[in-house]
Amino acid sequence: MKKSVICLLLIAALTLGVCAAFGDVQTHWAKANIEAMAEKEVLKGYPDGTFRPDGTLTRAEFLTVCVRFALGEQEAAAGAWWAPYAAAAKAAGWELPFDATDAEMAKSIDRQETAVLLKCAVNAVTAEREPRVEYTSPVLCATIESMKDYPVMEKELKDSGWDGSGFTAVDLCVRLGLITGYPDGEFKPHRTLTRAEAATVLCRLDSARTLWEQGGRFIVFTDSLKIWQTYDGNVTTIRSAKDGQIVSEITVTDECRDEWKLGFDIVNANGKYFWGEPGFYEYDESGKITQKTDLPAIDYGYDTADGSIVFLTHDRTKRVMLSGSGVWQHAADEVARLHTDGTVETLLAADAPVELAEAEQRGVLTKVDRATGGEVWVQMTYVMGMGDWHIYRVVVKDGAGTVVPTGLFGSGYSY
Repeated sequence: MKKSVICLLLIAALTLGVCAAFGDVQTHWAKANIEAMAEKEVLKGYPDGTFRPDGTLTRAEFLTVCVRFALGEQEAAAGAWWAPYAAAAKAAGWELPFDATDAEMAKSIDRQETAVLLKCAVNAVTAEREPRVEYTSPVLCATIESMKDYPVMEKELKDSGWDGSGFTAVDLCVRLGLITGYPDGEFKPHRTLTRAEAATVLCRLDSARTLWEQGGRFIVFTDSLKIWQTYDGNVTTIRSAKDGQIVSEITVTDECRDEWKLGFDIVNANGKYFWGEPGFYEYDESGKITQKTDLPAIDYGYDTADGSIVFLTHDRTKRVMLSGSGVWQHAADEVARLHTDGTVETLLAADAPVELAEAEQRGVLTKVDRATGGEVWVQMTYVMGMGDWHIYRVVVKDGAGTVVPTGLFGSGYSY
């Protein structure tokens, strides 16, 4: 009778991982994430039909689910139940943030240790991707520096004399939207991880993996919204995904395939727009992307007077760059205004006159300083030599430009 009960309990534990019919998660905030990870048999419930979402995970338990997710299920062996997972992690080159002993593995895992294991899992599931996700950073994402308790975390790192592996792992996981801060803006690295939180971070990792497999360059990367750019010859495609599902897809042709060092890339983003060589785009939290113009947009300013966008641009059939002394960065040679009705007005053409002082030379346009109430100021930059940059403020009016004093060093400044 005793053996029969044990067998039934074991069968129930395995089955609950598949059906995900957990009685205690039906009204829980992480219900969808828990059921998704249970369906994939990454996380499993208890024999009594519960998941216990608010319970904590031990180091052994979270290591186990990370190995299951990234390396697959492991066969049972003699010794500690977690030993096969620790062995698989070691064989894969994972550096654990704790010792693989019974006493250490039985302790609850905290968020910083969670980040270290997630970083190992990220590297494992993206091993064939170049460049490695570990060494790439989305254009727009959260960072460890954006957390309110960053100064405390930094001081703790310096005081401990630690090598910083946990610190960099936290930064990677925050940048990739796998672990987010709390509502108070803090990361709380030493707070323990709950089973519901574990399901959530693994669900985010699973969604991200689907996108990583498509390659490309990430533009916006949050816990639920992803926007990225892929290339196929001279065609670039910009896609968005919300919670792992494709929402928008826009294709743009690169009309300037050349050997320049800078490619057909989105160069910057904020919480509403992203912009670069493929054009200027608006997006929202649902993942909907609207192309405002396919003209290159290197920098922009918003005119609060009429809602128009003033942006730096150039002919689509060429590249304009700030170069010299090893510097290569996207630049422009024209200024345009994107009106709310979608029409584009040229404010300063590439061959328009720019009034310069005798000692000055014409450079490229690198930044919009002001675009309010009809006033348009932009920065013109050129490089003379190592560490010798010259930047001028240009007022754009009536189709021409005039260099004006910056208040620093005459009409411009250098460094």
